[in-house]
Amino acid sequence: MVAGGRRWHSVVVRNLVALDIHARAEFVNRLRRIWDDGDAVLPVDLAGPRRHVESILHSMAPSAVIDAGGDRVRLEGGIPVEDGDAVVITTSGTTGTPKGVIHTHDSMAAASRITAEATRTTPDSHWLACLPLAHIGGFSVITRALHAQAGLTVTDG
Repeated sequence: MVAGGRRWHSVVVRNLVALDIHARAEFVNRLRRIWDDGDAVLPVDLAGPRRHVESILHSMAPSAVIDAGGDRVRLEGGIPVEDGDAVVITTSGTTGTPKGVIHTHDSMAAASRITAEATRTTPDSHWLACLPLAHIGGFSVITRALHAQAGLTVTDG
C-alpha cells in the first residue's frame, strides 16, 4: 500500500490456537476455521491429566484456546507461528519436557498425498480417526481424508 509517497507493509501475525475439545466432527470444523484464518493448531490430548494439559499450554504458548464449550479464550504472551505452519504436535516427553514439532501445510499435504497413493485413497474412500488427535498418527488421518476429499468419521477411540 502506498500512502503519501511511502510504502507501508502490513504485517500479518499468525497465531497458534489450541484445540482443547473432544475428537468428533466439531474438531474438524474448528480445525478448518483455524486454518482458514491462516493460523496453526495445537491439538490437546484430553486423555492426559489436566495438569499435563496446563503444562503443554504453558510451554507451547498458544495465543488462544478453544475449549469443549466452543469458547475461544485469548491468552496473553502467545508465541506467533510462521506463515505456512499448520500444526504443532507435542512429543511424548519421554526424555524430559514435551517439545512442539511444527508441521507445515506443505509437509502435511505431501504426507497425505503419499499415503493416498499407497492406500489408493479416492473421494469414495472413508477414513476412521480413532487415534488420539494430539498425536501425529491420529491427526494425520484427518489431513489424509481432507486432502483426498474422502469420507471421515472422527471418534474418541
